[in-house]
Amino acid sequence: MTEIQEFEKKGYLKLKKFLDIEEVSQVLKEAKNIFLRQFIAKHYIQNVPLEGLSEKEFNSLMYRLYDDDIHCLINCGKQAQHLISLHQLSLNNKVCKLLNKLGLKKSNYKYKTCFVF
Repeated sequence: MTEIQEFEKKGYLKLKKFLDIEEVSQVLKEAKNIFLRQFIAKHYIQNVPLEGLSEKEFNSLMYRLYDDDIHCLINCGKQAQHLISLHQLSLNNKVCKLLNKLGLKKSNYKYKTCFVF
């Protein structure tokens, strides 16, 4: 099945290793830092850099924030959606070429590129 056929059938594409890992890692780091600021502000942890937390510790803090303050968690997610680095990633030349190939090239189309890490 071609990319176009898959997109038309499912409404989305799952592309492995499509984007540069360094760009994606930068977006993920910036998004995690939004949540990290809240972990510190809520006194869940001391003022430590993101690199000082394991993935397991970070995830545990995410669950705690979910339990304690779901609205804060949601707002952090909303803020992460507006990161400049995420916006730049969605405008990546490779992404734009693929969107054009899929027929999403008219200026009146509204689309939001979704990245799952």
